[in-house]
Amino acid sequence: MFANQLTDNIAVLEIKTPGMALLSKKEYRGGVFGPSSELVAAVTQILDQINKLQSDIYQLKADSGPT
Repeated sequence: MFANQLTDNIAVLEIKTPGMALLSKKEYRGGVFGPSSELVAAVTQILDQINKLQSDIYQLKADSGPT
């Protein structure tokens, strides 16, 4: 997680290796491939982290003191 001190915006990142498959090997339909299970898990993890951050942001700011 990174915070921009000028705007107070936060970026939550999930870094994966270049070898991670983005698409499923199995065709979904007519030349369309769905996301790989690894990509789905990464997106799910990020969404969970964002949800926790949104729940805890005010307490985190209070605990960190003045900036």
